[in-house]
Amino acid sequence: MFRSLVAAVSLLLFSAWQLPAAEVLVGDAAPPLAVKEFVKGEPVKEFAKGKVYVVEFWATWCGPCIKAIPHVSELQAKHKAVTFIGVDVMERADDEVKAFVKKMGDKMNYRVAIDKPDGDGDNGVMAQTWLDASYQMGIPCSMIVDGAGKLAWVGHPMKLEEPLEKVIAGKWDLAAAAKEFKAEIEAAKIEANLTEAVDKLIDAEKYTEAIKLLDEGFAKAPALEQKYGMVKFSALIAQEKEADAYAYGNKLLEKFGKEDPNIPFGLAMSVLTDDDDKPVTELEAPAAKFAVTATSQLVKTMTTFKGVDDANRSVANETHAFALFLSGNAKEAAATQEKAIALAKGTPREKDKTMVEKLKKYQAGLKK
Repeated sequence: MFRSLVAAVSLLLFSAWQLPAAEVLVGDAAPPLAVKEFVKGEPVKEFAKGKVYVVEFWATWCGPCIKAIPHVSELQAKHKAVTFIGVDVMERADDEVKAFVKKMGDKMNYRVAIDKPDGDGDNGVMAQTWLDASYQMGIPCSMIVDGAGKLAWVGHPMKLEEPLEKVIAGKWDLAAAAKEFKAEIEAAKIEANLTEAVDKLIDAEKYTEAIKLLDEGFAKAPALEQKYGMVKFSALIAQEKEADAYAYGNKLLEKFGKEDPNIPFGLAMSVLTDDDDKPVTELEAPAAKFAVTATSQLVKTMTTFKGVDDANRSVANETHAFALFLSGNAKEAAATQEKAIALAKGTPREKDKTMVEKLKKYQAGLKK
């Protein structure tokens, strides 16, 4: 009747947390610059006191990095007193980097350097002493160094502008930023250890122990529950503790479902589809009631959620209609399916003939 745990645990990318040789967090002194060469702009050997710097890590093979380059150039043009340094990392093709920078021209209008090699590995010195040391697993990544030489902010370059302006204006709360960053790192460490252990327990079908570990992890890092609550829900279902699962599912809906449409959608699909991801043909009353609750929340969330188009709202209504039909409420199911069809007009879903077929099925149920 219910989907297996595979769908839930597939969200977990298990890997042991790699501890750096030396940790560098927001609030700490910035590591020294260690580049092989500058391929654009006047070289910078060290951070000058009283001056703000932005160190931007990128690579020619990184699509998001390339997409962010014009934004970084705009910020450099806007804040001429700030020194921006784009450091190419995670690749060993100097000629390709130089050719890329030359081709970009004014679109990449700030200093550009190549990371200093370190032995035979792909990661150079700065990739290790900056990115690895601050637990950044990918690029693009921007870091702000304040006038005191402290690492003031770490994040995606598209989110750089606001903290940079505050650092420049002397209004950046470094202590608060350091506290927040440390909390994020600690949560990430807990997550890495938690998911690896839970994965092994679930593989061994030790669901009670897995749930206990999840609860302990949620207590230490509450933000993890939004991400992995579905795993606990599925583990309860696997134990055939449906009542406990639905009670916990309702808790997830209340805590996170109003802001995150993935929560009600994931919970609903766990009930409405089988192990092969095919729609179920019937549900027992408790399951049907929960499915209606979850899909009802899905429709509400998708109505108010920013960036959601009518095609996705159509899907939400169609899912709710299916749950209503399985609960025995053909009348509401038909009415909700009509809303789904109306929302689909003018979208790619308009060509989906199964939507009308489902409506006819629900309408036929009214005549019985």
